[in-house]
Amino acid sequence: METNLRILFFTRRLDREDPRIGFVHRWVEEFSTQVSKIYVVCLETGVVNLPKNVEVFPLGPSKVIRPFKFFYIMSLLVPRVDVVFCHMNPIYAILSSPLSHLLRKKLALWYTHGAVSLRLRLAVLLSDVLFTASDESLRVNTPKKRVVGHGIDTNLFKPKSRTKRKRKLLLSVGRISRIKGYEDLLLGLRGLLNKGISAELWIVGSAELMDEIAYLSELKKLAKRLRISDRVRFIGPVSQSRLPQIYNSADLFVSNSHTGSLDKAILEAMACNRPVLVSNPAFRGILPEAFLFSSLEDFEKKAQGILFHSFPLPNLRKIAERHNISNLSRKILQELEK
Repeated sequence: METNLRILFFTRRLDREDPRIGFVHRWVEEFSTQVSKIYVVCLETGVVNLPKNVEVFPLGPSKVIRPFKFFYIMSLLVPRVDVVFCHMNPIYAILSSPLSHLLRKKLALWYTHGAVSLRLRLAVLLSDVLFTASDESLRVNTPKKRVVGHGIDTNLFKPKSRTKRKRKLLLSVGRISRIKGYEDLLLGLRGLLNKGISAELWIVGSAELMDEIAYLSELKKLAKRLRISDRVRFIGPVSQSRLPQIYNSADLFVSNSHTGSLDKAILEAMACNRPVLVSNPAFRGILPEAFLFSSLEDFEKKAQGILFHSFPLPNLRKIAERHNISNLSRKILQELEK
């Protein structure tokens, strides 16, 4: 599908290798193959390699200059586009709304998080359409909401040959945040070790904010108290290009995230056709019950069953492919054209 749409795309950072938000570069790349023009406005850039019909406008590091630069760019670009598309941060939609509405440009917001703030409610009120990955990923009742799934790059995240390991490798990927419930994964690992299962846990993700750094310290102390420090590795952030190798190294991807929204990292692991074990209720109806846990006892029982192939594993990649970037971009662009 090709359209004549011209899009102004707001995001925090544009960097194909960024561990947290590198996937946005792939989104812009995919959108660019189907529209005539994309202008990307972001706070900062990193590694960028995009087609000629994409122009990038970084606002820069200065918090004093940013607001003036933002409104100047808005006045320059909004008249040239058909749609203003804001990725994740509701403030972009709020600040974009006056000029977008004045010039009758469609204002869209993508949001996937369990939290509902006053800022989000205001952005919902001001936006024309809202996109999200699952119903639980945007917990605001509005007829403007469109559930379109995630946008996983299934060409990047795919099964690869694996080196056999002495220990069973459990893997979790995500920022080091309390809402991820990593302490329960440490307890679950100890339970498996107590059952005589030779296993280890890798946690991939960054700790940047003060609370995240404090939480990481608490997790390391907990691992020491549980006497499993030698079986737990905090890998830190990993670039997008290296993540597929990490996923494919795992015997089991585990997640205890309490966000309630559809977790992108789980889908990336599934795209690599790695078995997953998750507590996230958003995956009920997507995954068979054997891949969902509700307690530590349940985690240990099901992890053991998956690790030792007590039952046939389905083709999880096939499930993840429903959330590939091509499907997502098609659904979003069809809606934006209305």
